[in-house]
Amino acid sequence: MSTVFALNSFQSCDLNGVRAYSTLDQSGVCTLGTALVDYRGYRVTAQTIIPGKLSVLSAGILEKEQDQLIVYGSNDFGKSVVADKRYAEILGKSAKALRIRPHKVLDKSGSVVNLLSSVDCKGIVGNDNRTYLLDLLNTFPPDVNYLGGAPAPVRPVLSETMRKLGYPYVHRHLLPSVRQELVDFFCNLRQEEFVRKAAEEFHKIRTTSTDAEKELVKSDEREDKGPNIDVNGVLLLDSDSSGKSIQQFMIQEKNFANSQHSGAVGTTLVSKIRKAMTEGTDDLDLKEAMKRAAQSIKTFKHGSFEILFNSDAFKSTVTFAKEEEENLKRDRELIQEICEFLVLEQIPAVIDDCVNFALIPQDGRALVEILHQR
Repeated sequence: MSTVFALNSFQSCDLNGVRAYSTLDQSGVCTLGTALVDYRGYRVTAQTIIPGKLSVLSAGILEKEQDQLIVYGSNDFGKSVVADKRYAEILGKSAKALRIRPHKVLDKSGSVVNLLSSVDCKGIVGNDNRTYLLDLLNTFPPDVNYLGGAPAPVRPVLSETMRKLGYPYVHRHLLPSVRQELVDFFCNLRQEEFVRKAAEEFHKIRTTSTDAEKELVKSDEREDKGPNIDVNGVLLLDSDSSGKSIQQFMIQEKNFANSQHSGAVGTTLVSKIRKAMTEGTDDLDLKEAMKRAAQSIKTFKHGSFEILFNSDAFKSTVTFAKEEEENLKRDRELIQEICEFLVLEQIPAVIDDCVNFALIPQDGRALVEILHQR
């Protein structure tokens, strides 16, 4: 019975992966037309064929022949892995759009292979020279709250809060997956947190700089009387005026201008940070603020915001390259964070909205749609 449940989950997750890649506005990404048909207790996957590969991909396929067709990915759950330059160029863009972290794995010969998707994703070039993607079931991260039955080396160690709730559950299969909507919502929320943190750090840096300037002014006042200013605000210099006095006056003018325009700066800072996230910046203070924010949020991109998921992080059959050790630890933490976010934040929020009549699902189908959207 567990095999049936696993097969149903496999097909549903594969359809979600096909939908995700199909909606990308990117040339070169080719998927198979896919439909799931549930009929009298049976689920059937209907797919279009790859041009020229019908005889090889039909029922009764020889494993040797299929392996020769695959130019990207793995056909044995990560033991043997291959890569292709054509897929590296295509999947480089799609990986960023779908928030997939490129990662390096080892094949059975010990060679390092760079993947831009899940290891189970397969690439086959058709006779029409198009690059097709198959088996997209692991496009999105696994739901580790239901991996209690996973092998010990990759079994998730959840937070105390989640353990008190009984997680991780020993589920009837090991193919649970979060939805793309949750990934997008979680990343957007973290991005807002990053912008807010960067703005706070930027304000701290500028405040510290202003305090240092004020201290310099006080020091100068103790050493020198400073320049004379008439009633019209005109700077009067005499023979006793010094370079320090001029410096003091300029600092005072700068502080006055900063205080006058602090409101305007506050309103434009967020847009300035967002622009710097995509285009970069020459402002050293802003760079430092974004660096501190990135360390706080624990993003993968040094000095900026970038959250990417590695859906192979909890697979016992995949051997990662040595340089992936540190990133793999962060991969697992990030997946656990999004799964915890689903249980502790998103589901209670939907329940509250229903209780307060902000959401009024008319039937089970409407409720499913609401849950999928959130």
